[in-house]
Amino acid sequence: MNKEGFLKFREIYSRFYLGVWYPTFVGVLVFLGHAFAIELYLCALSVLVTSLGLVLTLRARPLVFFVISFVYQVSRKNAPGIPEPSDYYFTSWRLAVLILLIVIFLGAFSFYAARVRLFSLKNLRRVPLLIPLGVLSLAFITNGLFSGKDSTDSLVFGIMEALCYTVLFIVFYLILSKEREGLVDYIILCSLVLSLVLTLEVLWCYVAVDNPVKENLLFGWGIWNTAGVALTVLLPTLLLGFARGRTWYILPLGFAYFGAVVTMSRNALLVGTTVIALSLIAMAVYGKRRVFALVTIALGCALAIIGALVLGERLPLLVLGFFNDNGRLEIWRMGIEAFLSSPVFGVGFFGCDFGTFFTADFLPTMAHNTFIQLLCCMGVFGLLSYLFYRGATLVPFVRHHSFEKTMLGISVSALLLESLLDNFVFYFLPTLYYTVVLAAVFVIYNAERAEK
Repeated sequence: MNKEGFLKFREIYSRFYLGVWYPTFVGVLVFLGHAFAIELYLCALSVLVTSLGLVLTLRARPLVFFVISFVYQVSRKNAPGIPEPSDYYFTSWRLAVLILLIVIFLGAFSFYAARVRLFSLKNLRRVPLLIPLGVLSLAFITNGLFSGKDSTDSLVFGIMEALCYTVLFIVFYLILSKEREGLVDYIILCSLVLSLVLTLEVLWCYVAVDNPVKENLLFGWGIWNTAGVALTVLLPTLLLGFARGRTWYILPLGFAYFGAVVTMSRNALLVGTTVIALSLIAMAVYGKRRVFALVTIALGCALAIIGALVLGERLPLLVLGFFNDNGRLEIWRMGIEAFLSSPVFGVGFFGCDFGTFFTADFLPTMAHNTFIQLLCCMGVFGLLSYLFYRGATLVPFVRHHSFEKTMLGISVSALLLESLLDNFVFYFLPTLYYTVVLAAVFVIYNAERAEK
């Protein structure tokens, strides 16, 4: 290929890589790989396409969709966790292929980072949350210290948590700082494609399992609750797209809400409905599609009242059944006892066996509540570190607040609210979207501050 031909190819590829086609293409690969258990082959294609884009364009914004969607291609058949733990990825030629793909991607990213001086000292000094993230990372790493139950497993898990929260945030803050133009629209686009992929995977699970009761909705990359929270966090972002003038977004919004409901996760139904209500209130307050928002809120209240009247005496029983603690109160009691036995640094992530749902060998059983989990595994130091970090993350939503940041904040809050009854902030997969969105919010906030 001569120079002219190469330049033409790069121009065409750049339009594909930087436009709507890249997330659409990768989204199709993710769904097909998951549904037909051919994820390793299609994963290789998405890694090569993404790596080539990094090298040719020196633009990394498409990594948003690549990162938030990558794990969802893991299939039920080949997963290293439930429903049937498999060593598929780690045997024969497949392990070598995985290692090669990792090397190719890291090589391409390193090339991009070096060419644009991504990690220059000047750039790193501008990264927000460094002190809160540093303190939180230290708390993760010291989990279980001096408790007598500290272990290598707990240490490794704590290091992985620190990397997930800190390194990923820093990388995406630096990337997105160079991609500010059209950033909100791109987040919305990625959320749209991901919502379609996830809803299709939920519906596919109904086809793939013999008896589609809640306990059988197992995806390979997670369970029914994981699917529920993954869809719930996308609902406010889809409404943001609708509020910004894309009327047809109401259809994928309804599709995603339906997907969250049919996961049969009570947490997803409760929080999903709540964040939609909060999003509609934000639309009314900021004057974005205000009439639609107010009419929808009124209709929702009217339907709730009618439903309560129709159900009559059955309503209290249904409410009690919906809010059944499902053993959580006993788990929380165990967590408090573990905390009292080692109040400073906790007993470590693997120091307390709650006997809860097994997902994979590398994940500990957890307390199904953010604050009790912090106390029992990381102690007072962990709780205070988390509160310090959480307080610092509120700054862009309070100072120089805007409609876009508020809606993205509601999306982030969906994960935090569901984690009051589950473990999502301690699992790696659900925090990926959260971290990318939080990095985008800080990019927007700091750009606004610079302009003012």
